[in-house]
Amino acid sequence: MNCVALILAAGKSTRLKAGGIQTPKSLLTLPDGETFLSRAVKNVKGIASPIAVLGHHADEVSDYCGKHRIPYRLNESYESGQTSSLKAGLGALPAKAEFFFIYPVDYPAVRRDTILSLMEAQRDSGKSIVIPVRDSRGGHPVLVSASLAVEFLALADGEPAYTVIRRDPDRVLRFTVDDPGVLIDIDTAADYESLMRAPSVPASARR
Repeated sequence: MNCVALILAAGKSTRLKAGGIQTPKSLLTLPDGETFLSRAVKNVKGIASPIAVLGHHADEVSDYCGKHRIPYRLNESYESGQTSSLKAGLGALPAKAEFFFIYPVDYPAVRRDTILSLMEAQRDSGKSIVIPVRDSRGGHPVLVSASLAVEFLALADGEPAYTVIRRDPDRVLRFTVDDPGVLIDIDTAADYESLMRAPSVPASARR
């Protein structure tokens, strides 16, 4: 399967800043010193080709991407919302891509084996969309057939991506995973502090 991971890292992180954290979210570090962005890239290594979508603090984050050889795409309309970043990433989707992950950088506790299990679930089910589920709640990253890219591109920038995902339940697999990281969305300083205190945050050295 030829797959791309669209790592959405363009947001303004307003709530983090309100809590006193000025570092771009993608460059926040985990307990092992790895950044949110580098963790996402490492999670998909050998599974999907990463493309980071940048917006706010683009100069700083693009410098980081350059140093670490992370392909990226700029979203000039990042203030319009996350769908605008998804559309910017889809604009860089290679013609040969069969699937793509919608992978917000806000989810740094996702495990690599979860990425693999979503791919396997798609192969087994044949579904066009695979959503990781934990405790009956859908999380991220979401695996999507590249054939649906045109539907996401047709959305207005302010429309949520779930407009497409919920359009046809028959093409969606809600796949239960044993990974609380699919639900750990880091939006506030309190979220980040809680993540850093958690003993269960996966470290890349253990994978």
